[in-house]
Amino acid sequence: MSEAKLSVYARLIVNFENDIKNVKSEVATDAKNLIMLSQTLSQQLSAVAEEALKEIAKSIEDEKASEINKIRKQYMDEREQKLRQIKTSAEKNLEKAISEVISALGEAFK
Repeated sequence: MSEAKLSVYARLIVNFENDIKNVKSEVATDAKNLIMLSQTLSQQLSAVAEEALKEIAKSIEDEKASEINKIRKQYMDEREQKLRQIKTSAEKNLEKAISEVISALGEAFK
């Protein structure tokens, strides 16, 4: 082999090794970028999930408060209705008692 061919082969080998080093460096850089991107996406996903959970919890609390108020109102309405019934019944009994007293007094004065 001639010196020129050996020189060309040596240069090609050096260039090949340099290319391999460059590819390894690029792969490492790309891997690092992918890891950083995945961490960023994971943090964003976590933030979105946390926000969604907060909204769900707020919705549940609002619905629970609404249901409690509805039950409270229903109880108060039923209580008022029972009180009106008791009052009406008491008024009828009072009228009956007054009528009996007046009748008894009328009998006593005869």
